[in-house]
Amino acid sequence: MRAGERILEYIVIISLLFMFSLVFTNVVLRFGFSSGIAIGEELARYAFVWCTFIGAALVLKARAHIGIEGIRHYLPRRWMRLFDTLVVAIIFAMNGVVLVGSVFVLLSNVGVRSPVSGAPLTLAIASIVVGSFVMLIVLCTQAVSIWSRPQGE
Repeated sequence: MRAGERILEYIVIISLLFMFSLVFTNVVLRFGFSSGIAIGEELARYAFVWCTFIGAALVLKARAHIGIEGIRHYLPRRWMRLFDTLVVAIIFAMNGVVLVGSVFVLLSNVGVRSPVSGAPLTLAIASIVVGSFVMLIVLCTQAVSIWSRPQGE
């Protein structure tokens, strides 16, 4: 699992660097030379979408997302496992809806190309599918870890 996490981290880093370099180059070209790279904005947008959804999966894996810790601390220790399971189940259900919806959007946009670069629009939409799928895997491992820990932790 650690190798997969490393690959996702590299995707985010490469996306950020690619996005930064494209936007920075376009700013310099626009203000310094009154020109720019036409496909730069579009490709930066694609990189931003990939960075967002893969980054969301990494945040979920690190359990660094916004949580409801205030409620959890008021529960009796014996209810914590059930509460954690409920939270994972709700996130799983919502993420499942996102995954199914993004697959439908992906399939309905096969063959559609972006206006400037001509890149397939499915390239951007695939980030939602991949990110949601990775999040479902992370949630499954979190559910297993919830039920494998001692009661009340």
